[in-house]
Amino acid sequence: MFPNTSSRRWRKRRARASPRAAGVGLGRTPMTTMTTTTGGAAIAAAAAATTATRDAPPPDASGPALRHASQGLRCGEFHAGRDFNRARWDPVASNCFLDDRAWRAVDALARACVREVSSSGTEPTSLTLGEALSMPDARVDDAFGAAALDGNNKQRLGRAAYKARVWYHGPSFAGFAWNAATDNAGTTTWTPGSWSVSRALTHAWAPLLDKETRPIASAGRTDRGVHAVASAVSFWTKRLDVDVADIERAVANSPPGRVGALRVTHVTSAPHSFHATFSATYRRYVYVVPKTQLFREARTPRASIDVDVANRALQRLVDRGDVDMYAYARATPKGKSMQVRFVVARAFERTIDVGGDDAVEDQAEDAMSRANRRSRSAVTRERAIRAEDGDGDIALASASSSSTMDVIVIELVADRFLRKLVRCLVSTTMREAANFAGDDDVLLNIAATRDRRAVAPPAPPGGLFFAGVSYSDDFETTRGS
Repeated sequence: MFPNTSSRRWRKRRARASPRAAGVGLGRTPMTTMTTTTGGAAIAAAAAATTATRDAPPPDASGPALRHASQGLRCGEFHAGRDFNRARWDPVASNCFLDDRAWRAVDALARACVREVSSSGTEPTSLTLGEALSMPDARVDDAFGAAALDGNNKQRLGRAAYKARVWYHGPSFAGFAWNAATDNAGTTTWTPGSWSVSRALTHAWAPLLDKETRPIASAGRTDRGVHAVASAVSFWTKRLDVDVADIERAVANSPPGRVGALRVTHVTSAPHSFHATFSATYRRYVYVVPKTQLFREARTPRASIDVDVANRALQRLVDRGDVDMYAYARATPKGKSMQVRFVVARAFERTIDVGGDDAVEDQAEDAMSRANRRSRSAVTRERAIRAEDGDGDIALASASSSSTMDVIVIELVADRFLRKLVRCLVSTTMREAANFAGDDDVLLNIAATRDRRAVAPPAPPGGLFFAGVSYSDDFETTRGS
């Protein structure tokens, strides 16, 4: 005869006999109704001891109580507060450290990069985000005539294939990939952020191609808010009378094209074997971090970023060769390889032009209006005092007019990039460079833990640029002079 496990009396007897059933070691509150008995007292004592051991900070912990489990994280002998995340920033502090900056200037840079591309294919001052952000010995060309295009050049009968470069301003779209929730809604009018890049391209090419829903392959399927300069796409049509100039012109005359949010250049015929996604051998991402902190949020940490530390830590990724980047990725499919081979990983400082409208001043004014409408002079005096008390290297938003801004640039070139890998790697690098724990291998050590709690939250998407792709088997041959 089997016991009635739903009986309240049976559950009480089970709790007396098994400390685990009472919640000991499982993070649950033990049954207080049993503390009157001898067995219940033992259970309560064991639960208290287990809770104290589990929540105890590392041996070198100091300061106020921890807000988040990641602040006291232990990964074997690798301890938060000692070996990484030395300042013990919780996820909110890490977010504020990068979010609370003058991002409008970076957005203006992205718009300028797209708008400066002419219909004839003339590129901006540089293929890779302007002269201020380019490093000439690390350029990845998106030259379509590389080894990947040699070989099978046969075309399918009744089908014409094309390849092109695409440039777009990230916040104007809902990412690159087709979004069923918005793109299938049947809306015929584009508004910023409403369509994906795929939807905008197919809509522009609908009069030229045989089918509006024809799939478009991309070198990089960027998330919402991420920009692209000189990415690559490939597509095909059953119409054989399409002129390449008409393909470029159709995008330029589309709604996002007319406002300078989308451009297509270098449209040429492609062999059937070419695929913008699967033929790529290396991809290049550039992340631009404004040095100007705004301090609009109460929990924004005050810290300056040591670019030399960031550069040394990133360079170790290149030196290691294949690196398991599981810890830095998010939402990775089961069975997918986490090994990434970096050929360029570095940080450097540059100065960018923020344009005629002073983006820094606009952001500073925004911060002032949030401060309970205090007078401008009071806010300026407070910032001056905070600057004197803090680190002299920290850039503060100023009310003075300025046409340039200092930024930190993270450049990454690798054979593959996992979902959100770049943004998580950038945020973690900035956190460690602001609070250096003394080991240049800190990024490698975090990767070795395979614990995503040790990684900072993803950096804002607005600073990320997909900035080049290579279709050559030999990366060295794609470096510019």
